[in-house]
Amino acid sequence: MWKHLVAMQKLLILIIAILGMTFNSKASIYKLDAKSIETKFAAAQALDITTLNMNMLTQNTMLKEDVSRITAGVLGIFCGNFGIHRFYMGHTNAGIVYLVVGVFTGTAVSTIAGVIDGVLYLVATDEEFTSKYLHNDKIIQWL
Repeated sequence: MWKHLVAMQKLLILIIAILGMTFNSKASIYKLDAKSIETKFAAAQALDITTLNMNMLTQNTMLKEDVSRITAGVLGIFCGNFGIHRFYMGHTNAGIVYLVVGVFTGTAVSTIAGVIDGVLYLVATDEEFTSKYLHNDKIIQWL
């Protein structure tokens, strides 16, 4: 098992190194030109808060209400080791933690946490799910 874990870590380091070289090679094509920046600022318009559409500001909250408790529960049970249920619920940071922990522990710890999450989502009522879990951004919601 340790051989597989070491191999996975080496593969992850290789992928990170390749991505790092790709991003560093692209960085040299961007140049800071003071004249073009001044031109952009001169052409910019002032933002008036009264012209903002308030629906844009509440869009994220409205989208979270469309999350299905059943879907989140099933994703937690079957895909919890990758944190997909947390990405589905809009908890990106928690989803990343589940994914990273799953990769480094061979998915054992995040699988157990995902199954617990999924079962808790399925046994909760819709109101409990919304108040206790949907708007709760903690990594482990049931502790």
